Amino acid sequence: MINVLSSEEREKIFDTMTDFQIDVIMNHVMYRVKSELLTASFWKGIHWELLGVNYDRFYRKKLNQRKYKPSLYCECGRSLKYQYVVKSKETGEILELGKECFTQRTGIPERIAEEIYNSRNKINIFQDEILSAYKFRKRFPIELYNEIHLNKVDDKGSPYYNKKILDFKKANLPLFHRDQDKLENDLIEYKVRKRQLKRLLGVNFEVEYTENYVYLIKYMENRI
Repeated sequence: MINVLSSEEREKIFDTMTDFQIDVIMNHVMYRVKSELLTASFWKGIHWELLGVNYDRFYRKKLNQRKYKPSLYCECGRSLKYQYVVKSKETGEILELGKECFTQRTGIPERIAEEIYNSRNKINIFQDEILSAYKFRKRFPIELYNEIHLNKVDDKGSPYYNKKILDFKKANLPLFHRDQDKLENDLIEYKVRKRQLKRLLGVNFEVEYTENYVYLIKYMENRI
C-alpha cells in the first residue's frame, strides 16, 4: 500500500536526498505519467501532441529558501509548478502551458484539459511510492540485481526498462513496486527453466552454459 504524503512530508524527504536522486525520481515519474497520458483515448481527434509534463518541486518555497530560481513558465509569463508541453500537429508550434492557458491557447475542451491537468495526482502517487520507501530506509535491491545481472536475465528487458533500473541503481533508490516485482519474477522464471534444462539434459548438463538455452525451453514450449 502506497502512503500519500503531504507537501511538507515530501519536502522533508527530498531535503535528505542528493540532486541526482531527485532527478532520477522526477525523470522517471514524468516519463510514466506522460506514457499514461499519451495512451488515453481522449487524444483521438485532438490536433495537439503531448511532448512532456514538467514539475517544479520547489514551487511553493519562498525564493530565499529555494536552491534554484523558478524554472518553469507558461507562455503568458507566469511561473508554474506543473507545465504541459504540447505541439500542434498542423503547424508544428510548441507551447509550454499552465492550466489556465491550456484550453485558451490550444482549443482543447475544458473537460479534457482538466483530465490532463489532473495528472498531477498521478505525479504525487508515483513519487510518493519511492519517497515513502526511501523514508523507511529501503534502498536499491542490489543483491537481487547482482544475481539477475550475473545470469544475464536483464538482457531481456527493453532499453528504457534497463536504463531505469540502472538509474535507480546508481542513485541507490528503491524501485517502483512493479519494477521490483518484474525483477523478482524474471529471476524466478529463469531458475525454473534452468531446472527444466537440467532435467532435460541430465548428465550432459554443464555448469558452464549460456542463458540462451534456458530461453530455448520457453521457445520450444510455445512451439509445441
